[in-house]
Amino acid sequence: MPTPLRRVILLGAPGVGKGTYARRLAPLFGLTHVVVGDLVRAQIRAGTELGRAIAETTHRGDLVDDDVILRLLTEHLRAAGLDGPEGGFMLDGVPRTLGQARAVDALLRPTLALHLTMDEGVMLHKMAARRLGRDERVYNVAYIRRGGWDMPPLLPEPTVWDADTSTLRCAHGVALAPNEHVGCARCTAGLRTREDDTVDVCRHRLATYATETRPLVQQYAPIRLDFEIDGGVEQCLPRLLALLRARDAEPRGGAPAAPGARL
Repeated sequence: MPTPLRRVILLGAPGVGKGTYARRLAPLFGLTHVVVGDLVRAQIRAGTELGRAIAETTHRGDLVDDDVILRLLTEHLRAAGLDGPEGGFMLDGVPRTLGQARAVDALLRPTLALHLTMDEGVMLHKMAARRLGRDERVYNVAYIRRGGWDMPPLLPEPTVWDADTSTLRCAHGVALAPNEHVGCARCTAGLRTREDDTVDVCRHRLATYATETRPLVQQYAPIRLDFEIDGGVEQCLPRLLALLRARDAEPRGGAPAAPGARL
């Protein structure tokens, strides 16, 4: 039986940081980060008939039909050689519905469901500040610092804490104001906003998640690992990494199979 971290699916609302954390975690465990959203956006950029239909759906903040998502995923996994029993992956963006979960369970037999949570107000703030770079990586121009939260922006270049003035500065020396978007033109040059990251669409996506995707949290209870993100990546990543390493060290067979999976 595969170790718990061999075939991982990610659960969590839009904007919680699934891609940010998976991009850092997957290489540490020898896994391939499979981003279903990238497969969808590739179709949109290609301007195919399927891509145009998908674009209309995503721009509303609705979920793409299950059969379309599963077809794109299956074709990608087969082409990448990840569809066999030894394929190791961290799946980001699927499943999002119970129908997708049943298909994923039967096809991929996930061994761990990593469930990320975050305060919804913070999550909405982050979603509206999300940006894409020239390399298609996801960045964030919001500096959230209120209550118990201290979440620096995620920029192409690292930020630096100035202890003398108790100020966070970007790589170009510009002071970053808490709870505001980054004002440095050099830091934000080349970054763009996705069409589905407007405030109204983000609210709709969160509402869709609550009705369509949140039921999966209970569905995957036998193999679920919950983790609350309550700060920046530098603060949370070491704690999450420690939890996953402990889970990965379980004896083989220590993690139950996903509901409906065939062993």
